[in-house]
Amino acid sequence: MYNVASTVLYLLVFLTTAVSVTWALKDYVIIATNSGQVRGEVVEKGVGQPKAYISQFLGLPYAAPPIGHLRFRPPVPHLGWNRIMDVVEHGNICPQNTTLWKQRMNPEVFKARIQHNFTSEDCLFLDIYVPRNLKKWVNPAELKLPVMVYFHGGGFQQGSSMMYGGHWLAMEGDVIIVVVNYRLGVLGFLSSEYANMGGNFGLLDQLRSLEWLKDNIGHFGGDSNQVTIFGQGAGGASVSFHVLSPRSKTLFHRSISQSGVALMPNITQYNSTLMARTLTERLNCTRNTSIEEADCLRLEVDVKVLLNISRQVAEELNDQWLPVIDGDFIIGDPLSTFHTLSYNLVPYVIGVNSHDGFPVYENKLNLKPEEEVTQKILADTIRDTVKRDYEEVVDKVSKVTEMEYSTCVQNDTQRKAALVDFLTDYTIGAPSYLAATLHRVTGAVTYFYEFSQRPSYKLTNESIPSFVQASHADENDYVFGYMKYVIQNTTAEDHELSVAMMRAWTRFAKTKSMDGWEESLLAVEPGKDPLVKSNDLDKTSPGNLQNRAKWEKLTAKNENYFVFTTDLNEHSSHKKYRHVQMAFWNNYILSMRDGVCRAPPPVIVRLHESSTHGRKLTPNPLAAELAAANTSRTVLIVFLILFIILLVVIILVLCWIRYKKKNKKDEDPKREFSKAFEPPESSDPNHRGNHVDSSPRGSDRADDSDSDDPEEGKGGKARLLAFRDCVRQKTSACFTCSNEEESDGIHSKADDEPTENHRLRSPIEVETDEETKPMTNHATDV
Repeated sequence: MYNVASTVLYLLVFLTTAVSVTWALKDYVIIATNSGQVRGEVVEKGVGQPKAYISQFLGLPYAAPPIGHLRFRPPVPHLGWNRIMDVVEHGNICPQNTTLWKQRMNPEVFKARIQHNFTSEDCLFLDIYVPRNLKKWVNPAELKLPVMVYFHGGGFQQGSSMMYGGHWLAMEGDVIIVVVNYRLGVLGFLSSEYANMGGNFGLLDQLRSLEWLKDNIGHFGGDSNQVTIFGQGAGGASVSFHVLSPRSKTLFHRSISQSGVALMPNITQYNSTLMARTLTERLNCTRNTSIEEADCLRLEVDVKVLLNISRQVAEELNDQWLPVIDGDFIIGDPLSTFHTLSYNLVPYVIGVNSHDGFPVYENKLNLKPEEEVTQKILADTIRDTVKRDYEEVVDKVSKVTEMEYSTCVQNDTQRKAALVDFLTDYTIGAPSYLAATLHRVTGAVTYFYEFSQRPSYKLTNESIPSFVQASHADENDYVFGYMKYVIQNTTAEDHELSVAMMRAWTRFAKTKSMDGWEESLLAVEPGKDPLVKSNDLDKTSPGNLQNRAKWEKLTAKNENYFVFTTDLNEHSSHKKYRHVQMAFWNNYILSMRDGVCRAPPPVIVRLHESSTHGRKLTPNPLAAELAAANTSRTVLIVFLILFIILLVVIILVLCWIRYKKKNKKDEDPKREFSKAFEPPESSDPNHRGNHVDSSPRGSDRADDSDSDDPEEGKGGKARLLAFRDCVRQKTSACFTCSNEEESDGIHSKADDEPTENHRLRSPIEVETDEETKPMTNHATDV
């Protein structure tokens, strides 16, 4: 007995010593957050010199545990803690079926990343990866590093932050990476109006994590004003929901959606009321009041029973526990919200994989590689896929879709390829491009990409058809650096593509733009070639570096998008992503949702170059509503331009009229005529000066002025002065004087009757007479 006790004691001492030594060898760092102090770990990553150090904080709580009365409620802030909390291991996994992880993850990634499979409702944790040894920083807030927050995919049913280590992405891009856990399945998305449960708890968890990071990321060296949210699949759709939600405003500043947007079909619950009512009945929680029902669902149902019954209900009703339009976080139909242009207009990168629909193909058909896909299977799959979104016109939609994807298809391989193409375009491709187009219309910075590289470790997988290039989620192995640092037996080209994508994602997080990112691809390890290769460009010419692998914005004029493959070069930039298929779905098929099939306008038949079937079809232009914002803006600009032109014309016309009036006034013959009667200026009142009469009758007046009758001379002078004043006043009476005045004022008093020759004439008549009368010498003295 004594020996046994001694042995146990020695073992305890040994274990205690081993643990102490292990803790002593590890390098820990303590950070004070608003909730309390946390102790993270500094780890060494990377190869070569110098070594890269990452400060990681795993399983850090950002909200109170959603258990008990907090089940089926929005998250609430954590109450905090008094002691130092160790955050060196991943937190609990949100309740789900983890047995499917091995089927969907690379075995080496699964082994490297999955540390445990503990599930619990207490799962609201996040992991932080900082590319610094924070132990050496007295004040980490001085770092001001950009922050990238990742929301995992899994159809809102599966996934965990544990699956995505941010070490390599943080190290390659010099940014802080944060990976978030959020509630899934029925626990995250049960919505019951009767039980006063609004739903969308998983999305509200993400919102709470962004609020926590805004208040605390500065303690870890992050900049709360440079936050990029990104995600894949359901995580990409989550990013899209945050972009559209007013509640997420100011919490992030850039966004990246990988193979997932809010416009995807089947991304929201089809009948949330029926789902909730059926679940409540199956769980025997039907009560007289909504409060009693809610208490039953929160407090009386075991989580395992809840998960099992919820899966059965989803299968029976052919639905899933997904987000709902609650009028709070998701304020309305996502397509309508995009059209309002009143959402978070942040720079946005949206992308797809070339064969995103392949997993859907596998799940729907469950065929072995040797089994054939007949024309009937193709037609039935199309109908079954579109019937939910186009229930009222399913016959028309399925028929034209079958024609679109089966024209010129002649064998089994082509039918399989056509089916995967259909599932890719319908479920992810067309919605993603529509979201990018609508976001671009607002004037916000928008980029689009296609990932088309088949991972090298899948090349020998016979269960994947040869025509499949990049399946759903394949890009994540490159974005998180697994292809270079984790997965074995990969190629150098895989490594280069992985580095290129990590640098692209992190450059966007730093600068809000992809401009110039291709230049970063030239900075590689010493002795190795640049990541971008070109046979016809001089690698040493700085001027040509800008033409390599350039990723341009998505614009209405060029419709640029970038294709990621292992062969990155100046030809990686393309235009008009699958424009035939995008027009088919985003214009022609969408127009049938109201139950009316609108025939597309006639256009030129074009051959889509990237089609795997070489088929021809008639594309339709983008729907008119896509350019509604551009149209209104164009109309306003045209109106302003026309108004300015009209205003300038009016001003010019007024100036011209004024100018003509002034010239007419200066050249008025009446004024010239009146000047003829101006008395000469002289100091002598008796001096009349030399005056040349411009009138043709000047000789007559000269004769009269020499008359011996002084009264006659005075009368003539008075009449001339009166006539001058009359002319100055511009009255018509000046030119039609009375007969008596004409005879008395101009000619001899002996004349009793006025004649035409004696009438005083206007200057026009004078000029006419001067042309006909011979020249005579007139007196110069009046």
